[in-house]
Amino acid sequence: MTADLVKGKSFRGALLYNLEKVRTKGAKVLDTNFSSVEENAIMKEIFLVRMLRPGLSRYFYHTSLNFPPDENLSDQKLTAIAKDFLHESGFTQHQYILFRHHDAEHPHIHLLVNRIGFDGSVVSDSNDYAKAEQILRQLEVKHGLRQVPSSKYTKERAVTHDELEMMKRTKVPSVKAKLQVQLKDILKQKLTTDQFIVALEKRGINVLFNQATTGYISGISFGYQGMLFKGGSLGNDYKWSSLKNSINYDLERDRESIMQANARTRSLPFKNNDTQRKSEYTSGEATSKSTTEINLTGQLAVPPSINAPPLSATTKSTNRQLTLGQVYKITHANDHKSNDIAEGLKETIWNGLINSTNISSEHSNNGNAGISTDSYHGRRRRKKRKRGY
Repeated sequence: MTADLVKGKSFRGALLYNLEKVRTKGAKVLDTNFSSVEENAIMKEIFLVRMLRPGLSRYFYHTSLNFPPDENLSDQKLTAIAKDFLHESGFTQHQYILFRHHDAEHPHIHLLVNRIGFDGSVVSDSNDYAKAEQILRQLEVKHGLRQVPSSKYTKERAVTHDELEMMKRTKVPSVKAKLQVQLKDILKQKLTTDQFIVALEKRGINVLFNQATTGYISGISFGYQGMLFKGGSLGNDYKWSSLKNSINYDLERDRESIMQANARTRSLPFKNNDTQRKSEYTSGEATSKSTTEINLTGQLAVPPSINAPPLSATTKSTNRQLTLGQVYKITHANDHKSNDIAEGLKETIWNGLINSTNISSEHSNNGNAGISTDSYHGRRRRKKRKRGY
């Protein structure tokens, strides 16, 4: 089992992508804790939880879990695996929706999660790729799945989900996959550094060595079809620490050849592949004008269907009500699929939120709307008076 992780600022883009798959029968919803599977209803619930942490922009977490083609997994099994993944990742009290896609030969599922919990806590994304791999290895054992080596033990990096999607649409291998094949073929021969550079350039591959003024080399990149790939992004065999043992390399002898190869590569207009790894739905997020996203003034926009007071109003309460998470969980206690509860949820949470928070139009220094508890504002004012400003 492998995972492809994406973190971003827009839940809506990924949601639309997956709901479109459902509409065209290319996917199905397996599980969710939202009150509805309709786009607008989901985004309103996301908005309400986001108000607990209005300063957090990268609140969206998306992962696809991919399984070998010969593993016949039922919807129930995939749901159990996904729930275990959520639990082990720390998303125990977070909004999520789970999709199963049918547009590939191998079974795979997509998890869309709000990093902000019902209690306002945020799951850290520090070192999340390594953590995810560790969780996958544990789940493979627990659920009797084929065990896959983690990336640090693999010789080649697999293509990403986006690259795989592109290959399926165009029926053409990705640039990364083609480059890996070319490099593997060249490295079958025991070449000197000069011969290695020549063999690469004959196949349209340019090489860029990370060379210090002393001649010492600490890394290598490959330019192919307009893209520049770090050796490590292609696989462990293509890192300089491994590759230098596959060719006949001598620091003093090869210094000039390497400098000349670097000069040729730098003269070409390559794009760094590390900055190009955006999924389809991410590419359109920047132009989204969703009313539930951050608007141009930097304030959280209120969904139009909720009768909320204007952001210029300030509501104070001496008796703090239930937290948003508590209201949400109580509302969902019996049947979170009910339309009546779904409608009641929006009004109940909004009223609870007004009673527990101070909503002000005053901007902070960075231009964001000030939405915080009364006690927090009180502490801030006292600190400012002590400092004399």
